[in-house]
Amino acid sequence: MKSTHLRALYLASVLLAVFVFYALDLEQFFQIEYWNQFKDFIIANRILSATILSVVLIVFSVLNLPTFYFSILFGYFFGFVPGLIISLVSRISGVILAYYNIHFLFFELFTRKYGNHVQIKKINNLIEEKGFSAIIILRSLYIFPTSFLNAAFSISKIKPSAYFWGSAIGLLPTSIINVSMGYFIQSNQSLSEHPGLLAFSILLAVALVVFSLIYIRKLK
Repeated sequence: MKSTHLRALYLASVLLAVFVFYALDLEQFFQIEYWNQFKDFIIANRILSATILSVVLIVFSVLNLPTFYFSILFGYFFGFVPGLIISLVSRISGVILAYYNIHFLFFELFTRKYGNHVQIKKINNLIEEKGFSAIIILRSLYIFPTSFLNAAFSISKIKPSAYFWGSAIGLLPTSIINVSMGYFIQSNQSLSEHPGLLAFSILLAVALVVFSLIYIRKLK
C-alpha cells in the first residue's frame, strides 16, 4: 500500500475515532464509577486486567484520544506503586508507538514541503539543540495535549533517544498525580493524610514551575 494511502487511512481512523469518542460520550465508560462493576474481576485477574487496559491506552495514544483516565484507573485498582509502574510503561509504550507511526507516515512529507522554510529551520535547530529538556518540560505540564506533542515532535528532527528518555522523565509527574488520585479515591483518603507524598508533590510542582521559567528565559 502506498504511503499516501496509509496516511489517508490513518487520518481517517483518527478523525473517526475522535468523532465517535466525543459524539457518543464514550468518556463515561472510562470513569471509576463505570469500572467499579468489574472491580471483583479486575482484582482477581490483575495481570490480565492490567494488560487489557494498557493495550487500550496504547491504542488511544496512537489514535490521539485522551489517556489520563487510565492512570487514575491504574492507581484505583492496582495501588500506588504497581499502578505507577503500569502507567509509566503503558504511556511510554504509547508515546513510542505514536512517534514511529507519525514519523514514518508524515516526516518525509512534512520535511519535503516545509523543511526549507526559515521558521521551520529555526524550530528544528532549536529542537535538535534543546529537544531533550523541552520535551521534559512540555510533558510535565498540562500546557499542550499529549496528542499534540506526539504529532509535533514526531515530525521534527529531535533525536529518537532524546525524545523517548525526555518523554519518560516528563511523564513521571503527571503519572504520579493521576495514579495518586485513583489510589486516594479507592482508599477514601486525602493527600493531606500522607504528608510525605504531599511534600513531594508540592516540591515537584514548584521545581517544575521554576525550571520551566528558567528554561523559557534561556530560549529567548
